[in-house]
Amino acid sequence: MKNKLNFFSLLSVSLIFLTLFKNWFIGQEIIGGDWPYFFNETLKEFTLFPPAWSVLHGNGLGGTITTYFLDQYLYSIVFVFTNTLHLSWIFTYKVFWFGLFIVLSIFSSTYLLKTIFSQAKIWQMLLTALIFTTNTYILMVVGGGQMGVALAYSIAPFVLASFIKVTDVILSSSRNIKYQISSIKYAIIAGLILAVQIMFDPRIAYVTMGSVALYYIVQYRWSSIGLFWVFVIPGAVAALLNAFWLLPLLALRNNPLVQLGSAYTSIGSVKFFSFADFSHALALLQPNWPENLFGKTYFLQPEFLALPILAFTALLFIKKLRVTSDGLKMINAQQIARNNITILYFVMLALVGVFLAKGTNPPGAGVFTWMFEHVPGFVIFRDPTKFYILIAISYSMLIPYVLNNFIDRVTVLSKKIVWLPVIAFIIYWIITIRPAVVGNLDGTFADRRVPEEYVQLKDWLVAQKTFFRAFWVPRQHRFTFVSQLHPSIEAGPLLGATDSASLVKAFSQSDASRHLEYLGIQYIIVPYDAYGEIFQEDRRYNPAKRAYIEQALDSIAWLKKVKTGEVTVYKTPVAKDHFWTKDGKGMVAWNMLSGDRYMVDVSLNAPGELMFSEAFRPGWQASTGGKSIPAQEAEYGLMSFALPKGTYTAEIEFTPRRIYLIGRVVSLMTMLIVGLYLVIQLIIKRKKPL
Repeated sequence: MKNKLNFFSLLSVSLIFLTLFKNWFIGQEIIGGDWPYFFNETLKEFTLFPPAWSVLHGNGLGGTITTYFLDQYLYSIVFVFTNTLHLSWIFTYKVFWFGLFIVLSIFSSTYLLKTIFSQAKIWQMLLTALIFTTNTYILMVVGGGQMGVALAYSIAPFVLASFIKVTDVILSSSRNIKYQISSIKYAIIAGLILAVQIMFDPRIAYVTMGSVALYYIVQYRWSSIGLFWVFVIPGAVAALLNAFWLLPLLALRNNPLVQLGSAYTSIGSVKFFSFADFSHALALLQPNWPENLFGKTYFLQPEFLALPILAFTALLFIKKLRVTSDGLKMINAQQIARNNITILYFVMLALVGVFLAKGTNPPGAGVFTWMFEHVPGFVIFRDPTKFYILIAISYSMLIPYVLNNFIDRVTVLSKKIVWLPVIAFIIYWIITIRPAVVGNLDGTFADRRVPEEYVQLKDWLVAQKTFFRAFWVPRQHRFTFVSQLHPSIEAGPLLGATDSASLVKAFSQSDASRHLEYLGIQYIIVPYDAYGEIFQEDRRYNPAKRAYIEQALDSIAWLKKVKTGEVTVYKTPVAKDHFWTKDGKGMVAWNMLSGDRYMVDVSLNAPGELMFSEAFRPGWQASTGGKSIPAQEAEYGLMSFALPKGTYTAEIEFTPRRIYLIGRVVSLMTMLIVGLYLVIQLIIKRKKPL
């Protein structure tokens, strides 16, 4: 009977997974949401390590990479598998992003279940994987193409389980220092797994470590010994492994939130992004389910309320302790006590997740606001739905536990109905996620193709070998071709325009042509909105908005229309090069070594000003003749260097790149030391007699 139940669960869960994720692997491309699209010409420019400064960031005017932690994973995957081993990018990202999410979610959630309930059955593990991997929250995340968040989510139970092992092993022998030292490997392994999660998304790692802290408080008394072994050692390992981006962040005080602006750090933004209310969070129902339209929330679907009822039913199965002098029963009593505390822990974790996931909505609306302003690091949670992960972890642990207890009880009545709880739950789960099952989800789940118009535009741009920028009005499309030679700029952010009328007004300014010339803008492009994502009104595609912009650009005398059709392209009168001399004095030739380092050949008959058409940032300097010349802010926020007369070669460098190099060395050395230590521990363990 047990084997049949396991087989039925495996078959059912496998069919659900195949139905949900089939388009990821049988489709030609995965296109949708925030998942970026790269042409092969762009991928060829990826190096093993991201540059400290990228011309493609900062709205095409250059900047530091705000998500350097995740970009390191992207760059290394592209460099190793696509550029070096020559595997197709489609195959690579399907394996190392989308496929990895599924594998990690299944392994991670089942590993946590076996860690806390060692007697968990196969069918319980399958249901745990089903709940954790296919709930509405994570389906909306992966459907929206937020794969960094998805990968950090997928490994979260593994991180929690590794810290639970550290806590149990170290603190259960708090008086045996020798045993603690020999068990340091558990702390190092926990730090290693945490480091991977931090690389995927530090916000999810922050939430996960909150669940670790709660477990520590619930299971044990707060002690300095426990803090050191459970938090300090793993935290140090994780920090050193992430030194490649943490060291520059700390040394340069380069707060990415400041670069992103008040939209990411203000109380108003938190209130706006508090889409979930208490009932949605309690029901593990993502507020945008199922359409996943930004800002559009839906009424609570009452069938989801069965989830918290089922999960919290675990409290009814807390057992009373009957400790006797019988050694065997004493062991059973200890196991019962552990299970009771574990159940209480996951119930508390779910309630904490529900309370925080609702953000600034009642009840206790002011608590999240206070935490956002006063709790260190909490400012990164302008989107409170990140706390759904705590609910997902809790329910995926509690519900299989409850169903197992139901089965134990119905078996006493009749073995013929032992399958009933599992069958009923799987049917119920299919009903709750039915839009996904029947293929009605959009985003990365939809079957899409790259419009031929954008392939032709890419080929046309690649054929031009001089530096220039493309100016997309009002903003670039997901199929925009970019390269270090041809960055792109979005009109809306550059001009501070919020609608079509303000964009048109900006083009009518007297210095508009000169502004675009200094920025090296050669072409102005009105995108073909193939999937109705740009020219929207009330969340629906409105072709009149595109026509309005094109008509306005047609009326500007200094613009020449060079391409018509679905994608419209205008040419500006003149565009400056990447490097050029002010007032046309002298000759300049340049070569890009990397995004943060250039070699520039200069010939000046008199001291002059070398213009660099990227956004000004302290740290850039020109080096020539043993002298260092810092960058100065020039017109339109660009950079310039005051160079002496003569013919020579100047090195233009973003000097903070050296700190990034140091950070990489620290990370690589830590990885080497940790790897050697674990290998040695494995050898020692194998040599020990049984």
